[in-house]
Amino acid sequence: MRNLYLRFICILIFCAFQAQAQNLEDSIYNSLDTFVASPSEEHLDQFKLEINKISQKNLKPEEKLAVVIAQCNMGYYSKKYNRTQEAISLYEKAWLLYQEENFDNYDITEYCLKPLGNLYTKTGNFTQAENIIKTYINQAIKENNKDQEIAGIINLSVVYHNTGHFKMAIDILEEKLKKVDLKPEQKEALKNNLTTNLIALKDYEKAKKLVSNSSEVERSFNYYKNEALLHLKNNEISEAKNKMKLAEEILIKKADINARDLAKFYTEKADIYLFNKEYDKAEKSFFKALKTLLPQQDLETFTDRDILYPENTFLTIFDGLAKLQDDWEKALQYYDLSFYVSDLINHEITSQQAKILHLSSSKKRTETCLGILYEQSKKSSDNSIFKRALNYVENNKAIVLKKNIKKRAISETQPQDSILSKSLELKKLQQSLINRVIRSQLNNEKPSDSVLKALNKINLAYNQTQELIDKDLKQTTNHQVSIGEIQKKLELDKAEMQLYFFGQESVYDFLITEKTTAFNKTGTAKDLRKPVKTYLSFFEDPSAINSQLKDFKESAHRLYQDLNLKQLQSKNIVIVPDALLSFTPFDSFLTEKSKTSQFEKMPFLIREKSLTYQTSISFYLDDRKESDLKNQLGVFPIFDNTSYELSYSKEEAKSFGKLENSDILYQNKATKSEFLKKASHYNILHLSTHAQGGNFSVPASLAFYDETLILPELYTLDLNPELVVLSACETGIGKIQGSEGAMSLARGFQYAGAKNLLFSLWQVNDQSTAEMMTSFYSYFENHQSKSYALHQSKLDYLDHFEIRNHKQSPYYWAGFVYYGEIEIPQETDSPQIKWWIIFIILGAILCIFLILRKRKHNSY
Repeated sequence: MRNLYLRFICILIFCAFQAQAQNLEDSIYNSLDTFVASPSEEHLDQFKLEINKISQKNLKPEEKLAVVIAQCNMGYYSKKYNRTQEAISLYEKAWLLYQEENFDNYDITEYCLKPLGNLYTKTGNFTQAENIIKTYINQAIKENNKDQEIAGIINLSVVYHNTGHFKMAIDILEEKLKKVDLKPEQKEALKNNLTTNLIALKDYEKAKKLVSNSSEVERSFNYYKNEALLHLKNNEISEAKNKMKLAEEILIKKADINARDLAKFYTEKADIYLFNKEYDKAEKSFFKALKTLLPQQDLETFTDRDILYPENTFLTIFDGLAKLQDDWEKALQYYDLSFYVSDLINHEITSQQAKILHLSSSKKRTETCLGILYEQSKKSSDNSIFKRALNYVENNKAIVLKKNIKKRAISETQPQDSILSKSLELKKLQQSLINRVIRSQLNNEKPSDSVLKALNKINLAYNQTQELIDKDLKQTTNHQVSIGEIQKKLELDKAEMQLYFFGQESVYDFLITEKTTAFNKTGTAKDLRKPVKTYLSFFEDPSAINSQLKDFKESAHRLYQDLNLKQLQSKNIVIVPDALLSFTPFDSFLTEKSKTSQFEKMPFLIREKSLTYQTSISFYLDDRKESDLKNQLGVFPIFDNTSYELSYSKEEAKSFGKLENSDILYQNKATKSEFLKKASHYNILHLSTHAQGGNFSVPASLAFYDETLILPELYTLDLNPELVVLSACETGIGKIQGSEGAMSLARGFQYAGAKNLLFSLWQVNDQSTAEMMTSFYSYFENHQSKSYALHQSKLDYLDHFEIRNHKQSPYYWAGFVYYGEIEIPQETDSPQIKWWIIFIILGAILCIFLILRKRKHNSY
């Protein structure tokens, strides 16, 4: 009887749990139905709060699916209410949960991935947009879902267009237009996107032909907008306006029109007015766009930038309004708003590549602001103008690199911060998967679906951690540099600083000494670009300088003058280069005209100045904790008995091996895996090997005995060496990415945590490199100053009486540059001083002995 009673109780409990589970699933769907029946922002917030609470519970699969569906619906309405980042977050959570549970009974592509991909595109997160879109294209192909495949191709072409890959967009669009079973609306969308990309490539004839062949059915909003662009290119303003009017009529009739699309259209109308110099109409159109995005804001009293949100259209609006201002202060205020929104957008992007791509437009905006301030500096001696100009450059220089280093610094000071640690680990996993994608592309293979899915999953998980830690990071990554702080450090270093900004139109230089500052327009980019490129061409071949010595000397002296280096007075100089100047060996410039053909007698800048380089001012001011490690690791693959053997690297290895606390990976021990295993345990890393600077499609790479390490792999490393010496070719060379600089191996090691770097600017000579590195470590060991050691090793090479004149060309000694701190050389540790000290001590002992002996003798 008792057992029967217990069974009865168990059945009741089981039924109760089943009812509760059923009620929970039904509750989600009932709440969703209620919300959809009467949607509003207030109801959305309430529904979101309810779903968040439910998500914390231990849910069954069917309940989790209900949550996914609810999140997708909330994402849709968040997007509708212009709450873009909230919509992205909701879609991401839905996609993450969907993958974790391996659901397949809900159209996740239509209701989540397509809108998520579109939102990534609109917010400039192009890398993740591409990954998401390719994911659902592959899924559509597997399922033979032609509609979703075409939709994916159209959306992917938009991503390619926005990232400047117009040819890639044209290729995939033309391929799909060959299909005969296209629906009219699909054909229209493909042709419109194709026209847009042809116009971007300035293939106006082909674009015009495509537009003229469109049928009445295909004449949509984008069709008329493309027609307007073509008329504008032909200076047919009236026709362009008429086509834009037709496009507007179609747009405002759309049932699913949103604020962003409408605002973007108003900015495009404003561009036509600007082109026709109708400035009042342009300004009204920009304000109309702004009002569309901020409907509750009184634009007459618009002062609070905190109401702005990550939206690319704001950039177009504020940049446009800035151009229309007569008051230079008002113009800068609008540009500052653009920088602020750009920072908000960049903060939401997780991929390094996408961040750098987004920030490319910031450099042009910076150049415009510098132009405004330079004109004011000619009218006023107010030092605040210099400070504002300098901060425009600094706050838009190497932003991605600086943010990563700041995050590492926070992690070191707050090791207990589990969220930050998780974020960094996810970042490494993300980059590791990106590396696999890149490896596949280098082998002309398509990345596997599993890799793309894993990458998407990591991206989503990483985004969730970013939401929790980015508030603190925002407060520490973008701040005003202090001129006083810079001057104080320059005084300690007995140095001066020269910083350059190399824009599309103009080049500027900033001089900072212990007590003075100067803001100069170095020249036009057009006038400087050619002589800089000509100068760099002398270092492409070992014999180029010797065979064109007169031209080289003229070029070397001209750049010394053009780059305003004559104004420098101190012995120690900190150079912060930009763009092409990052590849330029400043110490090989000639301070005056020279008739001699003897290199050791030429007045090279290195004779007068000791040059140190920096990526940005913040790195110069950086006071990161010094590593506790006091050891060195040398990597010398040598590549014996191969066509690319580094025979002189053997001598370099012998010299390195004599250093105290040094370990060596030699020949077949110098493998990639062994280096990656050991690298984080050493204070100095020295790599003597082959390297390549890469190109537009192939990343920079570093050779080990067994395989190569590509640049993106460095982004996954966690190193903290005091110094990295890259004794290899082209380790400072890479594709220039706007204000972020060259995507070089040197930057990769800096990103991985290296504090100071010594690297090359061209294909350096094996023998001269080995000689200079031996000399470098000798000076460094004796004087404990990296900058001094490199400076002296170059002078020693240049003055060495056994080296023939033609090999004393700057090609052989100027290729290595040092980025890092200035250290005053210590003299006490040199061998000569040690012997003098010993001699003095022995002399003193001898004197004391003689005095005592004399006293003893006198006592007798």
